[in-house]
Amino acid sequence: MLLISVLTINACTTPSTNSQKTALDNNRIETKAIEKPMPEKETPNNELTDKTETKPKKEEKNTTPKKKRAANKKKAIETFKGFSNFYKQFEKPAQTFTLNTTKDTIITCAEGTKITIKPNLFITESGKEVTGNVQLKVKEFYKTSDILLANLSTASNGKLLETGGMLHIEAYSGSEKCQLKHGKNIELSFPTNNFKKGMQLFRGTWQDDNIDWQLNDDFPSESEEIEVFDTPILFPEFPGGYAKLQEYIANIKYPTEAKEAGFEGSVYTRFTVTTTGAIENIEIAYGVPPSIKNELIRVIESMPNWIPAKRGNIVVAEQTILPLVFRLDDGIKRKDNLPTYRKFLSEDIEKQIEQNDISNAKMDVVSNYLLSSSKLGWINCDRFLRENIPLTNYFVDGQTTKNIDVKIIFNDIKSVLAGRSVNQQFSFPNTPIGHKVTIVALKYENNQYHLATKQTSISNTTETNLVFKPVNAQQLKTEMKRFDNI
Repeated sequence: MLLISVLTINACTTPSTNSQKTALDNNRIETKAIEKPMPEKETPNNELTDKTETKPKKEEKNTTPKKKRAANKKKAIETFKGFSNFYKQFEKPAQTFTLNTTKDTIITCAEGTKITIKPNLFITESGKEVTGNVQLKVKEFYKTSDILLANLSTASNGKLLETGGMLHIEAYSGSEKCQLKHGKNIELSFPTNNFKKGMQLFRGTWQDDNIDWQLNDDFPSESEEIEVFDTPILFPEFPGGYAKLQEYIANIKYPTEAKEAGFEGSVYTRFTVTTTGAIENIEIAYGVPPSIKNELIRVIESMPNWIPAKRGNIVVAEQTILPLVFRLDDGIKRKDNLPTYRKFLSEDIEKQIEQNDISNAKMDVVSNYLLSSSKLGWINCDRFLRENIPLTNYFVDGQTTKNIDVKIIFNDIKSVLAGRSVNQQFSFPNTPIGHKVTIVALKYENNQYHLATKQTSISNTTETNLVFKPVNAQQLKTEMKRFDNI
């Protein structure tokens, strides 16, 4: 597992009551005039004529609501500008990091993505080299609800992908957008608690409100064997190896204050060994007395440079853990049943951490996919789903193909497919038969959004009988969050 450090970081109007009363009064005057007509010479100047002429007005008034309804219907159609415009209201705010472009930088984002950036990587879009600070803006998409509300999906040229997480990354120097220099890369670490082989890096392009993912052209084609590393091949090493590390640990003193307070138990310290072997970003689990924390920082900061980690022939920064046990009757020792360099923390080790009085320790409990990218923008950690089961062109009848968006969510893998409108239905090509899915259909009709969801399985039978219900933006967001638990 690659462990990396953290960077601090027009409604229809209705007549009024008075108007209705006036119209009724006019009708009574008109009826009375017909029953007892006045002599023509006594008719006031156009007074009765004006009142009896309310019939055309009455007819015009009765037709107004129909005209208004038609106008509103037309307006509803005109105001619908596509689902991509609708989904903008759910856009995730970007996390912003300020980088010094002259230094090695490791960023840890809110949902666990780690980005390693070497010095002098950026140029502006006009080709000018960037000096000074750069603002890096990152959006993470790991949850199904976030994927749906961003109108994202997981397919490459019609082929189903299983995602390990999506990112959108932008960089700015002042107000000018930046890109990576030709031949330069950033390292991306995607967290996962269900590691799967074959994950690769894909880049996304938008067309007709849908995103399509293309295999990173920095890597071999799909038909070629590709090796994706979960952890560096060679881990960082203390000079002289394990034995010398044990000797160095003897320099740690058990603070008198901690002894008098009766503190004992396991203490986990995490730090980064940079590409030069220097130690940075020391973190100590919560719940540790300040005296012990200060002592550990003192000793670790004074360590000699380590031998840095390598991935192949590439030197990489690596985050590691130093586990120690403090015992009042036995001093300080390294805890041997937790590796200093680890691929992941198993559930058993998690329980050990909790049982040793540091249950609030903010430590990683997941492994990572480590990939490289030579470009920013939309990035996806994916793999092609390779199963020895038949595929089908799956259809869903959405009852209309106008102003409707239909997707399917796979229940057993992290995949979302967007349907294509075909002959009054929605098609999902190359879908594996038998997989359980949830249909999610959103349509715009009569100036209102409507949502339908349905649990089903992929088969050769067209799915029908979707039940739509009106939904507002907040209700839709709540419904989408339910899919995070699938």
